[in-house]
Amino acid sequence: MNNTIVMNTPLPEGITKSVLQQALNTTLAMQNAQLDGAVHVSFVTRAESRKINAGNTGNDYPTDVLSLHYPVDKHEKGLAAAEIIICTPIARLQAKQYNVSLQNEVCLLFVHGVLHILGNDHQTSSEQELYQQTQNEIMKKLKLTARNMSW
Repeated sequence: MNNTIVMNTPLPEGITKSVLQQALNTTLAMQNAQLDGAVHVSFVTRAESRKINAGNTGNDYPTDVLSLHYPVDKHEKGLAAAEIIICTPIARLQAKQYNVSLQNEVCLLFVHGVLHILGNDHQTSSEQELYQQTQNEIMKKLKLTARNMSW
């Protein structure tokens, strides 16, 4: 199945759908994985991120990226297999903080979200180490800058 990206919101300036599609394809290939449908992507404000985060995780604060993986029955009705929600203001801040382009930071957050959708997690120190290593390898393959995440 061909996994495509569907934009739910306009892209921030300097970000292209093709860059996100390349990040998705690379992540899936390197993980030897496939999704059962499209990945919907949204760019949101801090307030929207906080509301979505609270509604889905119970964490009442904005976050840089959220990933939602939908059960098969939900996307069989024409909905997404997954959704990645990136908070544009936080991505901009982190790009500046880590001295990378906004495109680089958005791709990092997107890859991070895709890895979650594929079932990867970083709750324990060993999971964090593996997650970071995997994420760094994908970013290297994309010829982008990786960084250590603050778990």
